[in-house]
Amino acid sequence: MVTVDIRVLIYSLLMFIFILSVVFIYLIVNRLREKKRETRIHHYINQYHKSFYDHLIEGEPASSEIEPECTLQIRAVEEILTRYSHSISSEKVVERICEYAETYLCSHYEAQLKSRRWSKRMNALYHIVDFRMYSFKSKVAEMLASDKHYTDDEYLQMYLFLTKADKQLFMKLIERNKASFTEWEYRKLVHELDQDSFALLLQSFEELPQSLQYSMIDIIGMENQLKWYSFLIEVLESEELELRIRTLKALSKLSYVHQPKLFKPYLQSPYWEERMLVARLLETNPSRDVQNYLITLLGDSSRLVRKQAAKSLSMQKGGEQLLQEISIDGDEDIMVEAFQDVYGTKVGELNG
Repeated sequence: MVTVDIRVLIYSLLMFIFILSVVFIYLIVNRLREKKRETRIHHYINQYHKSFYDHLIEGEPASSEIEPECTLQIRAVEEILTRYSHSISSEKVVERICEYAETYLCSHYEAQLKSRRWSKRMNALYHIVDFRMYSFKSKVAEMLASDKHYTDDEYLQMYLFLTKADKQLFMKLIERNKASFTEWEYRKLVHELDQDSFALLLQSFEELPQSLQYSMIDIIGMENQLKWYSFLIEVLESEELELRIRTLKALSKLSYVHQPKLFKPYLQSPYWEERMLVARLLETNPSRDVQNYLITLLGDSSRLVRKQAAKSLSMQKGGEQLLQEISIDGDEDIMVEAFQDVYGTKVGELNG
């Protein structure tokens, strides 16, 4: 019995070693093949780089020698076109890249988009975006509208393509987005829109995915788009806490406060984040009412709110003197911190 077990163990070990050897040999052979392909690609690039330069940069007619005849040559051509599209912004060059790609690469990408392999579909999507191959607009719209499910990465590239190829179609389809995009991904898409398209998208704000709503609010603040101030005030009426917090952050970045009485209810908000953000955004309005609001927040139960109120008050005309006259219940060092944040010194040292 023991002898049989030893034989089985030895046999299993030998099989394991054999399988490892086969896998190792496969990887070595595959790597050698890929290296050989890379060498041929580099050779093609070196051989025809001048011809591509003459066509794409100098505007000379495309010669027959730069027409790709196999998949390997297509890979080389993609490298050349990608280098130019990423490094040169000339509209003439961009147009020539697009014309070349539309002439010689369309059938290749059409086949790749139908492939079952994710890598081939992604490769095609990346390149039709890079090369501005807008003839694929109908195909991409068809893919988005189909019952077939793609990966989030694919959907992102499809929508990114439409932000460049057809903004109206993008806004129509993004409302029915099947993917779960992150806020960063939505911001990447929205950054491609012009102001008119952005305004139209805001008209459908309530129907948009939540992450897209957050992204649009964040962009208004980050880009200091003051013209959407009234829109942000309307969004503040939302029952959703996170949306209100995002909106208050955006308002605080606009450095503008109209009708500060609108923010008075937030002084009593049950959420310290809202009270702190109101204290921050009121910093830019030096009215007497605002100073009274900030003085009220100096007695807030949250230390972070009290500190922000002290900092905002110290930024206003006469605020320094008010802070020195007011005693913050049991937390006088907040005034010291506020002065250090704003003036880089302590209370009493500003004039001394």
